[in-house]
Amino acid sequence: MIAKLQTGAQEETSEVFSRNQENKNSYGERSMEHKDDGKAGSTFERDPLHHFAKRLSATKTLRDGHIILRMTGESGGNYCLRCEGSHATLSQEIPPGNHHVELIGDAKQLRPILEGRKDARVHFLAGGFRVKGNISYISDLAMELGILKQPI
Repeated sequence: MIAKLQTGAQEETSEVFSRNQENKNSYGERSMEHKDDGKAGSTFERDPLHHFAKRLSATKTLRDGHIILRMTGESGGNYCLRCEGSHATLSQEIPPGNHHVELIGDAKQLRPILEGRKDARVHFLAGGFRVKGNISYISDLAMELGILKQPI
């Protein structure tokens, strides 16, 4: 009886592990799309980053390409700001290849910075988040958005 229970528990653990592996992206992080499945009224649809994408669309500095946000922790996830023409849209699908910029850090640090509530320069210099790619481009965008007072 005990052996049968242990076997059942091992099978269940193996099944859960297998499902979690399927839901992870190439960085080993759980994908937000599996949490929400893109349903109307989902967390993604209400994400304040959509507002950031609209603000980004109003800038003159915006270039065609992608800005990737890799946020860990609660309310984190992987996002892509797809910039085409003078329009930026938020997506949870990260296209392969090179991107203009990747911002990497804890969501509790990055979200307030993108919303303009925290000083990006102080948090960047303190190691609160990392920037991969064209740092002068993201610095120029942040200056235009009022996120930075002086360039990095």
